[in-house]
Amino acid sequence: MKIRPIKDLVLCEVLDCKLKQTKSGIHLPDATRGREDQARVLAVGSGGEDEKGRLQKPAVKPGDVIYFDPYKIEWAEFDGTVNSAYARPGEHMLIREQHIRGVVC
Repeated sequence: MKIRPIKDLVLCEVLDCKLKQTKSGIHLPDATRGREDQARVLAVGSGGEDEKGRLQKPAVKPGDVIYFDPYKIEWAEFDGTVNSAYARPGEHMLIREQHIRGVVC
């Protein structure tokens, strides 16, 4: 099944970004890592509208890796299954562009 997002929606795939060790060498236990909050952009809509009704071009493009707000996601349904309430690696989600925290450079 193919999905093309509309307006300011972005279709993403959640990445496995579990940090087991920081750059300084500190090992982190599983409990401190929390929810996944990185995803790869698969497709973007045409963009949202500003206060005056003008079309705003999307700030992200397919292939970008983003940080997202894990509490503001809408899960996409694929093959008759709905993804869980928690972001797990490999799952797909629809997120509004305004809920993207940043793009990994």
